[in-house]
Amino acid sequence: MKRSNVVSVVCRLGLVASLVVYAACGSSGGGTGNGGTSGGGTTGSAGHAGTTGTGGATAGTTGTGGATAGTTGSAGATAGSTGSAGRGGSGGGTAGATAGSTGSAGRGGSGGGTAGATAGSTGSAGRGGSGGGTAGATAGSTGSAGRGGSGGGTAGAGGATAGTTGTAGAGGAGGATTCGAPGQACCAANTCNNGGCCVGGNCIAGGATCTGNGTSGMCMSGSCQNGTALCGAATQACCGVSDAGLGGTCTAPGARCAMGTCEACGSTGQPCCTAGGGANSCTAGNTCQAADGGMRCEPCGADGQACCPGATCNAGLGCSNPPGPTTPAICTTCGGSGQACCQGAGTGGIAACMTGFSCQAGGDGGMSCEACGGSGQVCCGGANTCGTGLSCQAADGGGMRCESCGASGEACCATNTCDTGLGCARPPGGAPGMCTACGAVGGACCEGTNQCLSGATCATGAVDGGGNGCLACGGSGQRCCGGSLAGNGGTCNTGFGCINNTTGPDTCAACGAMGQPCCGSGTVATGTCNAGLACGNLGAQGIICVMP
Repeated sequence: MKRSNVVSVVCRLGLVASLVVYAACGSSGGGTGNGGTSGGGTTGSAGHAGTTGTGGATAGTTGTGGATAGTTGSAGATAGSTGSAGRGGSGGGTAGATAGSTGSAGRGGSGGGTAGATAGSTGSAGRGGSGGGTAGATAGSTGSAGRGGSGGGTAGAGGATAGTTGTAGAGGAGGATTCGAPGQACCAANTCNNGGCCVGGNCIAGGATCTGNGTSGMCMSGSCQNGTALCGAATQACCGVSDAGLGGTCTAPGARCAMGTCEACGSTGQPCCTAGGGANSCTAGNTCQAADGGMRCEPCGADGQACCPGATCNAGLGCSNPPGPTTPAICTTCGGSGQACCQGAGTGGIAACMTGFSCQAGGDGGMSCEACGGSGQVCCGGANTCGTGLSCQAADGGGMRCESCGASGEACCATNTCDTGLGCARPPGGAPGMCTACGAVGGACCEGTNQCLSGATCATGAVDGGGNGCLACGGSGQRCCGGSLAGNGGTCNTGFGCINNTTGPDTCAACGAMGQPCCGSGTVATGTCNAGLACGNLGAQGIICVMP
């Protein structure tokens, strides 16, 4: 074979080998290509190599990480019996709503913010901020509701509602008052609103001139300022000191004059702000008491402590002053339902029992407080101290009790009132007043009271052959209402005056216009007329309205 032919064959065999190797490499993708059919002839041309196989289908799409990540978890609603509220999930979940059975709600900020919402079943609701903020909402089932702030918030309300067996919180000691504004009395510890100055017990507005008690200059944040000199606040000189160093006054809250310099006063352990003490000489929650070194402000209102001003104590306690000339009034357990009556009632504002209770003799011979004013309960202290629709009546077995009144056949209510259409009659013999059908216009006056219903007045000899009867009153030509049985005096409807009649009962006539009788009492001094007119006594014509 020629050399050129040998070279051609070798080259062709190399090409076939290369194609075989290349096809083998694609086997991991699509199926391998089929070799070409054998060429004819002894050494026919190699078949065409199969097309390169397609890669192994399509690679799987990128998997989503377990679908969507879990939604933000919320912590378990309520913590366990002693647990804290659950912590939010790692994705930022909301922390558990209510704290556990012994958890405590948050405390309000010092600016008076609202304290945390609801405490656990034995927790305490948050206490209001010192600026007089709102106390925590509702305490747990055995918790105590929050106490009102000590600042000048509205008094009375105290910490919302107490738990099932808890005690309602005491009202804030500050309370709404009529002090502190310009021209009003200074509040506790010589305090005035909005940077005002307290001079002589009264407030001067900030920015106004300090006057009285030797003061001068402009009131600035409680101090009196003359040029660059300030006086009246703690550590400053007293205002109005004489050349001899006598006198002097302090004008800022919580300051009093001592040896020519204003010193702090009014807070716990500090001197009282006013000489001799008094209700306003200390800040809220303190009262001026005898102490080592003189009179100082000390805590009040708690069990065993002195009563606060106004004979007040913390919730559930009463102010009691045992016998003895030097025995102080202290807060103790008294005055509540079934409790002993507080001693010293009627002195210094002390009450024997709390509102809604009356001091009654107990079975053991002692005195205790019993619920009063309700149906079947003891009267709260008098004939008019029962609830609506009730009156204080003699009870079976003695004593006075609150019973139903005002209906037909029932006792008259307070001030001889009865239900609509009925009058109060008191038959002879001292029997109690009873409500009955009497007093209507044209009917008999109610026996024993001479009462008539609205729009009528009782007149002598009007009906029943000389008996008393109820006549229409108040209108033109009618008797004056509410006068004597003989018809003297009384009142009339609007636009009419009661005219004195020398020949019969006084009657109502138009009044106030020119030539008409004067309205009102009918005298020159007190009678009234329409605009532009005045009462005048014209002798025979009587007291009528004339041109002035």
